[in-house]
Amino acid sequence: ALNNFVKLVAVSAFVTNAQYDMTPENTWYIGVIFLVSTLCAIGFFKFGLSITERAISRSIQGRRERIEWEEGTSILRQQDQERRQERRLEAQKRAEAARLKALEEEEAINNP
Repeated sequence: ALNNFVKLVAVSAFVTNAQYDMTPENTWYIGVIFLVSTLCAIGFFKFGLSITERAISRSIQGRRERIEWEEGTSILRQQDQERRQERRLEAQKRAEAARLKALEEEEAINNP
């Protein structure tokens, strides 16, 4: 990786050789432009990529939800979730009834 970096610096120096000046009177604005562009690039890579990724993910999710709604799969999924919830509640009620019955039997055995 260091070798590639050295190549990048060498090529950059060769390409920008015509812009080089010993005194900054003629090229100071290039330094300011370079500084601002570097800060913008850092800001984009630090924050902009995550914002862009979230926006793309939301767009894809919204498109997927619209397609599912048009095909009716979202309604089927909701119905399946409702059925699962009903089954869970019924299972909890049966477990509670079995627990209460066991407690009543235990109490009947302990208190004749």
